[in-house]
Amino acid sequence: MTFMLDQKQLKQLKDIVDKLLGRDEALVNALARFTPPFDISRPNIHDSKKEFSQELAMVEAIFNHLAGAVDQLLPNKDQETAEFKVLRERIRDAIEIGAVQKFRNMALNQPRDLALKNMSDTGFFMNSMRIIIDLGSGLID
Repeated sequence: MTFMLDQKQLKQLKDIVDKLLGRDEALVNALARFTPPFDISRPNIHDSKKEFSQELAMVEAIFNHLAGAVDQLLPNKDQETAEFKVLRERIRDAIEIGAVQKFRNMALNQPRDLALKNMSDTGFFMNSMRIIIDLGSGLID
């Protein structure tokens, strides 16, 4: 949701920001003159503390599960035993073989199909781990 500013308010906002940043309005991109100098969308996306708390609990639970998967599949090298390394490699190999079998002859009808096939062709396990890590990072951000 974006708040609507009239032209006078927009100019005042830009003048304040330009003064604070020591910016010359003449050097500002022409298109930028018609938009606020920073995000003025609704600053609080939660209508209540309860709603915020529920979302926070969900994000924390998801992050903890993702972190647990990463910890199990990509443990700290200092903590990895020889026995655990063999087990992890068997799991990784099973995931790779399953992906190759599933995506080898997949019809590429959608962009998602091509992405999955490319992941399979370039290392499904590690690509999946990178996505899990990025998903966790996105939750933290």
